[in-house]
Amino acid sequence: FDLGQPDQAREPLERAIDFARRESLNEGRLARHIDRIRFKLAIAHAATGREREATQTMAEASSTTLLGIDQQYRELAKGAIALAKNDFKGGESIAKIILSIDPDRASRDDLELGFLAARLFYRAPDMPAELVEKVIRRHTRWAESIGRLAEDRSLLEYLRPHYDSIMEAAVSLTDFPPAEIAHIALEATTPRSSTVEKDSLIFYFEKDHGWAMDIDAQGSAVVVPLSIGSDAIATARDNDQEKSELAQRIPEPIRQRAKSLPPEKIRIADPVLDLTTSDAEFLTH
Repeated sequence: FDLGQPDQAREPLERAIDFARRESLNEGRLARHIDRIRFKLAIAHAATGREREATQTMAEASSTTLLGIDQQYRELAKGAIALAKNDFKGGESIAKIILSIDPDRASRDDLELGFLAARLFYRAPDMPAELVEKVIRRHTRWAESIGRLAEDRSLLEYLRPHYDSIMEAAVSLTDFPPAEIAHIALEATTPRSSTVEKDSLIFYFEKDHGWAMDIDAQGSAVVVPLSIGSDAIATARDNDQEKSELAQRIPEPIRQRAKSLPPEKIRIADPVLDLTTSDAEFLTH
């Protein structure tokens, strides 16, 4: 549900509601969870354009007083339905939920709510740049707090769709600091934390595109979009002709920069996408 595929969440959520309802009738267990699952189902409906189904699901929720996290899920569902109606205030209400979650005090439930809210927020068009920046930074803080616990790739794999969303949102903002984008790219690809080095080159790839972050000797950075992704790099590994063709698609300033740097100053390794240091070789073709 939280990985950008709400259409695949509807059926499992419907089954979860039926299961929780049966359990609550038989033994009284799980009754308090039913409304939260309904709110998630309403969000899934709204995110896939089923506004009527989302509104109906909300109406089926109990009228009992909700507290804490369940109240937040109801507000998030309302915001998602507003977005489905092209009411952009839905984005603003979702942003309020995101910014209310303290990264230093957040529980697992808080983070689950926050991650879902952030993914929904990025769907909202025409949000003020200042508000988008605040959401990106809060989303990044949550991801960093979890990612720094990662001693293997499993947590980085879970977080990667979130980092992809963060990167897409950050590079779309004209005034978002490129040095911060470079930091986000490193956090997404490095177990534990990593410092952005001066006079270095950092690559961040999705499957079909990516970005290069060029950091100069003073620590200033520029972000350059790339028309190649990790799939193309993996395909070209054992084929010099394909490597050469791939290199031609890299902007010339980035290619020349890569040739001028020692290998340890070029960060391309990515455990989630199975890219290694040697995958930078195509830059020299």
